[in-house]
Amino acid sequence: MLQCETRPFKQPDLEWYFRTAGTSESNRAEVRKLVAQAPDEAHRALGLTEEDGKVVWWWPRLTLLTRRPEVAKSALQT
Repeated sequence: MLQCETRPFKQPDLEWYFRTAGTSESNRAEVRKLVAQAPDEAHRALGLTEEDGKVVWWWPRLTLLTRRPEVAKSALQT
């Protein structure tokens, strides 16, 4: 592994996420309820808020930079 890091990645709209993921209406209702009741700690940890009438949040996006072993080995030999 050459590099490993996390970066915040904004999820711009809960409803967009539901549509993209094909979330059932019953699960959407449950998630909306949980978001409405989320404790302050969850709001802070996820950056959970409302912008322009949309629920938004931030995910930590994991980025890994690797090299296939045979490529790495040949690069070291040159």
